[in-house]
Parts: sequence; C-alpha cells; structure tokens
Amino acid sequence: MRGIVALILANLPTRWWPAFEDHYPVSRFAWLAGLATMFAGLGIGIPGYIGFMHEAAHGFNMAIGADPDLGIKSSGWGLASLPIYIFATPQGLLAMYLGFSGFLRATAAYLTDVPYGDFVLTGMDGAVRGAWSRSREWRAGRTRAAREGPEVPDRLVAGARLGRPDIELAIVASRRRHWPRGSYLVTSGGAAYRVGEAFDLETATGLRAVYPLTQLRTGEAIRHAIAYELPSGLPMGPDHSVS
Repeated sequence: MRGIVALILANLPTRWWPAFEDHYPVSRFAWLAGLATMFAGLGIGIPGYIGFMHEAAHGFNMAIGADPDLGIKSSGWGLASLPIYIFATPQGLLAMYLGFSGFLRATAAYLTDVPYGDFVLTGMDGAVRGAWSRSREWRAGRTRAAREGPEVPDRLVAGARLGRPDIELAIVASRRRHWPRGSYLVTSGGAAYRVGEAFDLETATGLRAVYPLTQLRTGEAIRHAIAYELPSGLPMGPDHSVS
C-alpha cells in the first residue's frame, strides 16, 4: 500500500516530496512512476488509434461508395493517420504527452538519479507560486509606499545622529535602493564608500531605508561599483532624531 501511495505522490512537483518522505519512499519510486505514466500513455494511445483508424476507414468506405475516384485520391492517407491522430485529437495529444513525459522521467530518475514530478503539474505549481509571490510583493510594496510617504531627496548623516555611533556615515533614503551589502558607492571625484547592512527606520515623516557607509581609505579592490553622488552637507548636532 505504501508503494502505491508513493507511486501516486511521485507525480507531484518534487518540492512537495520532502513532506511525504518520512512515511512514503517517494524518491525511490520516481522511476516507476515515470514508467507507469508511459504505459498509461500507451494504454490510452494504442486502443484510441485503432478506434480512430476504424472510424476513419468506415467513413472512407462510405465516401468511396459515393465517389469511387476518392479511393485513388486518398491512397496515401494511411501514412498520415498516425500524426493526425497524435497531433489533431485530444486523446492522441494526451497519449503522446503521457508516453513521452513518462519515458523522460523514468530515464532521468533511473539513469541520472535526477527525478522529476509530472511536468504539467510542476508547471502549474510554479505558475501559481509565481502569481502568489508577485501578488504578495505588490501588496507589500503598496503598504510600504504608504508608510514611506512622498519621495524626497536622499540625506547623508553621521551614524551618531541615528543613534548608531558604530556607523561612520549613512544614506537615509525615502525609497529602497538596489545597493547590496558589500557594494561600493563611487563618486565622480573617485571617493568610494562600502555599503553595509541596510535597515529600516521609522521617522516623523515616514519610513526610511538606511544604508550604512564606510569610506574606503585603502587599496582594496572594488568588485561592485555603483556610481552615486553623495548628498551635499552633513547635518550634525546633539539631536539624534531624523526628520
């Protein structure tokens, strides 16, 4: 019974398999699931093709009875009947997909030890996950934009002004930037500043993204340079709040 369940589960997208592996040997049955799918395709396709040919032959016989010359004109139809069945009928398309995909899955799992779930189910799963992820990102973006308020120019502040004396300098931005940690902001004058771990900061005027900066004073190699002109001025003072 466990084997039958594992055979069925092996058709699911592979990312689902770990949730069942403690109870069912899904990975070990992957190649058998591929074979079962292939034989299902053959089981659907062969009888379907025979039935298709029988109906087609009956139709031709009826037509030839009305027009004897039609038999000569359509003498090559038999050679094209298989491609027509496979590509022009729902049953043929299903049989071809099951047979071909099952063969590929069985071969990959048995010979290369790279199992796959059913390709259509995997594609549907990826599409649903992608749509859900994009929807979630869109909702999060709208929520963040509402918290950020109107876009304003970046500000350059000392870390102490943010209550972070461990930070030398920081860019306070009203919108998040594509500045990964470890990249460098390089000015037109040649000064370079290493970007630290960014964090969010609630201020009186809205949510801000803060990018810690450390000026490069050595001959360290710069692998990810981003052209950027620092905002002019460096507001200092006893008040550590950011407005």
